[in-house]
Amino acid sequence: MNRLLIITRWIFRSVKLAASLCLSAFILVTGGYLLGWNTVSSTPVSVSTDSKPQSHGLAESGGFYSRPGSGTKSISTGGADSVDEEDIKHRILQLAARLRPGMNRYEQAAYAHAEVATMTMAEVQAGLKQLADAPQNRVFHELRMMMLDRWMTLDPESAYNYAREYVEMAPRLLRRESLDGIMLSIWASKDPEGAFKKWQSLPPDDRPTGYRLGTIFRSMGEVDFNLALGTGLSLPSENHYHLLRGLARSPDNDVERQQLFEKVAQLPDREQRDEIIAMSLHGWANDSGPEAVVKWLDTSNLPSVELNEIEDNLAMHWFYENHQAAADWLMSRADSPERRADALDRMARHWATYDPVAAGEWLIAQGLDASASRAMRNYADRIARNYPEDAVAWARAIPDKSIRAEALRRVHLTFSERYPREAAELFGKNTP
Repeated sequence: MNRLLIITRWIFRSVKLAASLCLSAFILVTGGYLLGWNTVSSTPVSVSTDSKPQSHGLAESGGFYSRPGSGTKSISTGGADSVDEEDIKHRILQLAARLRPGMNRYEQAAYAHAEVATMTMAEVQAGLKQLADAPQNRVFHELRMMMLDRWMTLDPESAYNYAREYVEMAPRLLRRESLDGIMLSIWASKDPEGAFKKWQSLPPDDRPTGYRLGTIFRSMGEVDFNLALGTGLSLPSENHYHLLRGLARSPDNDVERQQLFEKVAQLPDREQRDEIIAMSLHGWANDSGPEAVVKWLDTSNLPSVELNEIEDNLAMHWFYENHQAAADWLMSRADSPERRADALDRMARHWATYDPVAAGEWLIAQGLDASASRAMRNYADRIARNYPEDAVAWARAIPDKSIRAEALRRVHLTFSERYPREAAELFGKNTP
């Protein structure tokens, strides 16, 4: 009897233990599914760095890898054979999981950068080879760029040549820039003189845009302003706008700033001159405060047209930092009805795009006289799509008769395209 009782208890405990293990396994699998582990690979992959996924190609995995792309051509890279490719594959899967949508973007991107920063050149090359069939999406674009950035730190020349020759990126991910131009800018951030020599060695038709040339000189100017200025001015004159624009924020003192302004004054295009000076003044104000910049403007003896254009550009730089402060400052610089009208129009149009309510309140506070007519018209035009009744009210309040008629016509056209019946009710028989 005792023996039978012992056997019975043993069987009961075994069944209870098995049930507990099954329940634990079910919870783990379900929890893992809900947490999104399966979005990286259809084969369960432990998060432990000591484990490795089953051996299969990336293009055969589920989730991110389910739609292969052509981000990097599969080639044999020097040194890649000396690393454990399965380990590299596993690390890429883990990084992709961290960068997937829904995760804490900045925290996980910082983690991924730190992980990639530990890779050797051979590991980076193996990683890019593993990414050959990964889709052209944000996650894998970030991973490719992180690895190219790391390679650029280790050997910029070979990284640049490899990216130019073998790496393909979807234009939408590059925002209409060329990959070799981006790589040249990354190179400049680490070794500006080396990046410039590379730019010089390229055939003229293969050189990246002038904007990228400017980023090279911006990085060079942060190290040595005089060297950058002298080097840049040795180039043909068609490059001077881009290099001076790149150096706009580099001066650290009045002497360097005066040197920059003297060279800028030699540019034939007035709008380019005004743009660069405004950029430089903005950087100067950030370093020393706006008082010195305002004093410079007041004593510059520039023609009024050029001075007004510089103030407009400077106000727009400040606008993105503080809407109202920038708008109030530009209004304080208006010394004529025409200048007041231009300032009202510029600020109201831009501000309405970001905060139409605040922009409207600010415009009212300035006084809706005849000089505000253009600003009121463009403000009504900006809000017509989402606030048609308010737009009509603004248009009807415009003091200038011809501008008022044009504003009503434009508001009616915008509204009637989307809601013809409501437009007829809003405007009645008096259709503009």
